[in-house]
Amino acid sequence: MRNFDTILYEKEDGIAYITLNRPEVLNRYNIQMRDELYQVLTAIRDDADVMVAIFKGAGERAFCVGADLTEFGTAPSPTIARQVRWERDVWGLFSRIKATPHCSRSRLCIRLRCRDSAILRYQDSIR
Repeated sequence: MRNFDTILYEKEDGIAYITLNRPEVLNRYNIQMRDELYQVLTAIRDDADVMVAIFKGAGERAFCVGADLTEFGTAPSPTIARQVRWERDVWGLFSRIKATPHCSRSRLCIRLRCRDSAILRYQDSIR
């Protein structure tokens, strides 16, 4: 998988680690992050070895403060923006993965295709 600009992705022992990596702006969710997360989530969905995905935010101050409003209204038209949003529907992809979210230690942990052994490795691997 290629390197990304707004997220970090690592996979180890059936656990995917996704770090939102825009700490200078408190990990604001922008268009590029949406596109990169879509790529990573698609890869996770298709990788039978990944049992758990742990999302965290870079920096000490925030996991993610929400949408990057500096990009609000920058699409050429609302129709095109809506079409692109549906083509790269990150939240819909979460539901198609059949993920079970839960939060732990300021992280969003997503359990996928879980078996007991994956949960044990997840609990031991929190970093």
